[in-house]
Amino acid sequence: MDYASGEVFKIRVYGDNSLVVGAGEIVKFKVNGKIYKVKTDKNGYTTLTIKNKELTVKTHTVTSQYGVTVKNNLFVKQILKAENVEFKKSKKAKIYKVTLKTSSGKVIGGKMFTINVKGKTSNAKTNKKELQLLKLNI
Repeated sequence: MDYASGEVFKIRVYGDNSLVVGAGEIVKFKVNGKIYKVKTDKNGYTTLTIKNKELTVKTHTVTSQYGVTVKNNLFVKQILKAENVEFKKSKKAKIYKVTLKTSSGKVIGGKMFTINVKGKTSNAKTNKKELQLLKLNI
């Protein structure tokens, strides 16, 4: 899952008789210490929507409970790629490249980001192309 993608975590629930449960059964999910109660649909599926920026970039444990408890790992991937560069002090503006892509390589456009260099903050918005160029006066 990519960071801030708003994806869903979906499971199918089976009862004690090994058959799919019906609609309206409540399943408890625990993510990052927060508990969610979600109802199943008519096919026995329950879907937990992971809200934007709710999870940080790392591996999280998702615990699902309906009679038995099942744990799954959810890996949140980073989408920001930026150069690690050193600039020397100068009167000319420096160009800094920033790329936002999904883990599958698709460019993410229209996202705001902030960069902070030595106490100076610059804001920019990504476009439809691969990268955003920032002119920094350092």
